[in-house]
Amino acid sequence: YEFQVQTICAGGELSAFSGSSLFMAVIPNGVATLQTDDSKSLVVYPNPTTGNISLQYYLSGGTTVSVSIYDIVGREVTTVVNSTNQGTGNYNYTATLPSAGVYYVRFTAGDYSITKRVVRI
Repeated sequence: YEFQVQTICAGGELSAFSGSSLFMAVIPNGVATLQTDDSKSLVVYPNPTTGNISLQYYLSGGTTVSVSIYDIVGREVTTVVNSTNQGTGNYNYTATLPSAGVYYVRFTAGDYSITKRVVRI
């Protein structure tokens, strides 16, 4: 595996990525793993939240991006991003969850997609 670390500063800014590090991991049988494309990542915070969430992602190359939020029954609450082409860089957005409950943030960049669960209390 190879990884890079990026921190979120007190003011909400993202730091630069650290240098790459290689490591070996042994994963016991029965433990599920999630493989992601290193060129795309999504951070959603705070979770749980009292209403507003911050969405941050990094793209290593230009691609079509969409970020949408759905309620627990799958209804789209809002589309945060719907871009035909975003270039390399860090992107930051804020969204408001309308009421208490469970929501799902769906991030799609090209053919890569991930869904993250968020709770509003």
